[in-house]
Amino acid sequence: MPPESDIAIIGGGITGITSAYLLALEGKKVVVMEREKVGEGMTAYTTGFLTQIIDIEPVKLIKKFGLEKARLILASHREAIDAIEKIIKEEQIECEFMRCTNYIYANTLKEQNELLQMREALQQLGVPVEYKKDAALVFKNEGYLAIPNQAKFNAPKYVAALAGCAKKYGALIQEGTEVKDATSINAKNILVATYASFNSPPILAGRSSMYRSYILEFRFPIGSLVEGIYQDSLEPYHYFRVDRREEYDRVLLGGADDLEAANTDVEINFEMLRTYATRLFAGQSYEETQHWAGRILNSRDGLAYIGADIESSIYYATAFSGNGLTYSYIASKMFVDQILSRPNPYVPMYALDRKTSWFSRLFN
Repeated sequence: MPPESDIAIIGGGITGITSAYLLALEGKKVVVMEREKVGEGMTAYTTGFLTQIIDIEPVKLIKKFGLEKARLILASHREAIDAIEKIIKEEQIECEFMRCTNYIYANTLKEQNELLQMREALQQLGVPVEYKKDAALVFKNEGYLAIPNQAKFNAPKYVAALAGCAKKYGALIQEGTEVKDATSINAKNILVATYASFNSPPILAGRSSMYRSYILEFRFPIGSLVEGIYQDSLEPYHYFRVDRREEYDRVLLGGADDLEAANTDVEINFEMLRTYATRLFAGQSYEETQHWAGRILNSRDGLAYIGADIESSIYYATAFSGNGLTYSYIASKMFVDQILSRPNPYVPMYALDRKTSWFSRLFN
C-alpha cells in the first residue's frame, strides 16, 4: 500500500466504499483493497431495501434489549437511510433511490394478531405506523402495517458511483488485490469490510451463522401492484419489492432462507418460493425472468458486530443479517468516528465483545 496512506480498508462492497468516501471527505489518506471488482460481492445480490425495521421482530427486540436500547437500534437504521439519501442528493447519484412505504402483511388470521402486537411495539419504539385491513394492496392478505418514509434503491449503481466520488476526493481503490492476512498490513487503522470477515478474531468465533436467501424476479403487467417494499410476519419471513417500469412492474421476491451448512438442494428452496408466489399472487398474471441466491450472515443475538478487536486493533464490520445496506452506513460512520476520536452512541451496542445472555438468545 502507498506509504502516505495510514488507513486500509479490506473489501470493496458497500461498507468499504462508504467508509472510504466518508474518510476521503475528511481529508484522510485511505486505500481500499478489493479481491475482485468494486460492488461485485454480496452487494450485487441484495434486493435494495432500506428500512429501519430490522430482522428481529419488534416485540422480541424490546424483550431482548429493553425499550431504550431497542429505540436506539432502530434510530441507527433510520439515521442511515437519511444519510444515504443525503449522499445521493449531494453527489447527484443516479441509483433509482425512492422513498416508499414498508408494508408488513399477514397471510393468516393468526398473523393478523401478531401484526397488532407488532404495531403496539413499533409505537412504543417511536416508529410511525398504521394498521389497515382493506383491498389497497391488491393481493390476498389478512391486514397489514404501513410504515412510511422507508426507501429502496439500486445498490450496485450506488456503490459504483460512490466509488467514483471517493476517488475524486483522494481515496485509492485497488481492484484485483487479494489480502490473505489482515495483520500483515502496515497501517495504523485497518477495517475488514468483507461480507464474512476473514482472519476473524477469537472473540467472534462461533458467534454467527451463514444462511442463504433465495430471490425470484418477476414481470407483472404495469400497475398490477402498489410500488413499495413488503414483508410478511412469518419466521423466516418472505419479502418483496415492486418497481414501476415504463412497460411493466418488476417484482423481486425473496425468502425460503436456510442454513448454508445444511447443504440442502437449492432448487427445493426456489420451488418453495414459487409455491408461495402462486398463493400470494393468485389470479395475477406474471412471468419469472431470473432467480438467484444471496448469503446472509446472522449474529448470535441478531445485531451486527461492529468495532475494534482489542488484541489486534483491527476494526471489523460483519454479521449484518438481512439489513446490510443500512448497517453499511452505521459501520462506516462508527469507523470514521473512531479514527477522528468523535463520540458515537452506537459503539457499546454493536461492540464485538458485548455480552449475549442465554435469555436474550431465546428471542432470536
